[in-house]
Amino acid sequence: MKAIVLADLRANKKIVKSVPSCSLIDLGDGVFNLEFHSKMNAINLEMVDFMAEAGLYVNDNGVGMVIGNQASGMPGAFSAGGDLSYMLGLAKAGKFTEIDAFIKRVHTGIMGSKYAPFPVVAAPYGLTLGGGCETCLSADRIVAHTDLFMGLVEIGAGLVPGGCGMIHLWRNYIESAPAIAKITDLGGLFVQAFMCVAQAKVSSSAADARNNGFLRSSDRIVFNKDNLIGEAKKEVLKMVDDGYAPPRHKKVPVFGREAQGMIWAEMLNMKSGGYITPHMEFIAKKIAVCLAGGDVPQGTLVDEEHLMTLEREAFVDLWRTENTQKMAENIMKTGKPLFL
Repeated sequence: MKAIVLADLRANKKIVKSVPSCSLIDLGDGVFNLEFHSKMNAINLEMVDFMAEAGLYVNDNGVGMVIGNQASGMPGAFSAGGDLSYMLGLAKAGKFTEIDAFIKRVHTGIMGSKYAPFPVVAAPYGLTLGGGCETCLSADRIVAHTDLFMGLVEIGAGLVPGGCGMIHLWRNYIESAPAIAKITDLGGLFVQAFMCVAQAKVSSSAADARNNGFLRSSDRIVFNKDNLIGEAKKEVLKMVDDGYAPPRHKKVPVFGREAQGMIWAEMLNMKSGGYITPHMEFIAKKIAVCLAGGDVPQGTLVDEEHLMTLEREAFVDLWRTENTQKMAENIMKTGKPLFL
C-alpha cells in the first residue's frame, strides 16, 4: 500500500514526540515522519529545535526520516517560509545578536539534517517557499509532487535566504555541470543561480523546479499526491538497503570577486534605468556576495562554514535596516512585497 494517511497514524497513537508546531510520527519499518503543523507550516524557532530532537530520536530508534505533511488547501502549503513575526519583533527591539544566534541555530539544524547518519527524504508539494524550500534542499533526496511551487522568495521580505538555501542551490548548479567544465565556464550558471534568488523565482511545477536547479537528477516526481509520503518512505528504505553513508564534507568552488563585479555593473544599469529601487539593489548585492563566496579570487575552494558566515552576516545586516523591517511588516500584513 503506497498511500499513507498521517491523520490515521495520529489517531492510532503513532506520534512518538510532539510540540505545538511539529510532530514525529512512526511510519513503520524504522522510518519516522517529521510533520509540520504551524500556520501555513511556516518554520519557527520551536520547529528548528524540535528537528534536532527528532534527529536524535531517529538515530537511536530508527533507520531514516521523511519530512512531509498533508495540509489541506489548493495548492496547500508544505511550508510557506520562515516565521517573520519572530524576527521582526527582535529587529524592532534592536536584538540583532539574538537574530544572529537564531540563524546559527537554523544553520546547525539544517546541516545536522544534511549530515545525519541516516537518510533524510523531503516530500514537498504545493507552496514550498523560503525556509520550506531550504529544508528540502538540505535533504539527501526529494520526492516531490508534480504541483510544486518552490523558490527562495526572501527578497520579497527584504531579506536573503537564511537557511543555507543559496549554498545548496549553488552546489546543485556546480554538481550538475559536466566534469570537463572549468570555473570560468560557469559564469552562465552563476547568473542563473543569482537570478533565481534575486528575482524570487518560483517554479510552476516540479519539472520547472528541476529546470531552476531546486531538484537534482536523483530527485523524484510523483503524480499522485496521496502516495507522496509512502513513496518517500520507500526511498528511505531503498537508500538504507543500498548501504547509506552520509555525504562527505566537500569544499565548493566559488566565483568570488569577479562575479560580484559582473553583478555590480548590471545592478547599476538597472538602478539607473529605474528598474530596481536602491534597497533592492542593496539586497541583490548581498545575494551576490553570499553566492559568490565573498571577496576571494575566482575558483577558490571554500567550505560551508565560510558561506554560512557570509549568509548570516548579510541576513543580520539587512534586519538592521528600516527598509527591510518595513518590507517584512508589509508582506506579513498584505501577503504582497513592498518595493523600497
